[in-house]
Amino acid sequence: MKVKSEVDSDNSVSGFRIDRRYVFALVFGIFLLVAVTLLSNPGFFPFIRDLASGELLATSTPRPTYTPLPTYTPEATFTPFPTYTPPPTSTPTATTTPSSTSTATPTSTPTSTATLKPSPSPKPTLIPIYQHIQEMGQLVVISAELARADIHVGISRGACSHGADHAAHAVVEAGVDFAEIEEKDIRYYSEMETYTLHIPSPSLTSCRMEYIRQYDKSHTWCGVDWDMVRLLGQAQSMQDFVDRALDSEILDRAERQTSTILGSFVNALTGKKARITFYERYGEPNRPPSCQPENDIPSGWIYDKETSTWSRNN
Repeated sequence: MKVKSEVDSDNSVSGFRIDRRYVFALVFGIFLLVAVTLLSNPGFFPFIRDLASGELLATSTPRPTYTPLPTYTPEATFTPFPTYTPPPTSTPTATTTPSSTSTATPTSTPTSTATLKPSPSPKPTLIPIYQHIQEMGQLVVISAELARADIHVGISRGACSHGADHAAHAVVEAGVDFAEIEEKDIRYYSEMETYTLHIPSPSLTSCRMEYIRQYDKSHTWCGVDWDMVRLLGQAQSMQDFVDRALDSEILDRAERQTSTILGSFVNALTGKKARITFYERYGEPNRPPSCQPENDIPSGWIYDKETSTWSRNN
């Protein structure tokens, strides 16, 4: 009996040792699998670096987005001015010339002769159209609304590259700036009873972003400033909207609309016809600061058109 108990004791000890080996092998396999998974992830080391430097703790609070209110673009209104009324034509006066009185013929009566004096034709009084047009300052005649979705903004940052899609809505306006017009550019031709106005060519007057929304953000282990991505998307979208407005011949449509509005204005002011011509346009049209999105790009950021990505020039 003593030998049997010793054998049983040896078997139990041997079995306990075999179970510990299996458990150790299983734990080591799980640890190896987790280590391989983390090391194969390209964002693991930047994550550890950001965690050590404290950058990961800094979170970006996106700015609140506001639903834009509908904007109202007033149509050009004109204040009626008094029109010129020519003075009444002078009425010829009749002068009486008494004839010689004869005692032999007392029944003779004096005869009257009327002498007509031609009255000069009234000269047209030129209404100061130049001053009235100068008071208008700037005339906005075209307001184009443009919208687009799926505007992808990609950020090139090595292993921490990321991006997001955007939907945007903008308004591009065009018109005429009368600050460049001179008094000699307005003439009146009496034989045709027509005014001619030679004015600057229409150009873009303003551009504004009415709405932009960010969605479908990419996943990354790195810390990301999504508000900065939205600002880059706004500049990228506005550049596209301005190019689309110019390609749609917004300036040509503004010329036709300006001719109609100014022609009606001169006719209401003077009662005469008007012929509108424009300065010859050279090179690229002028753009106001609001239509130059490159001014809104945050400092240090560069856009690569070939890869359609943004990178920061450190």
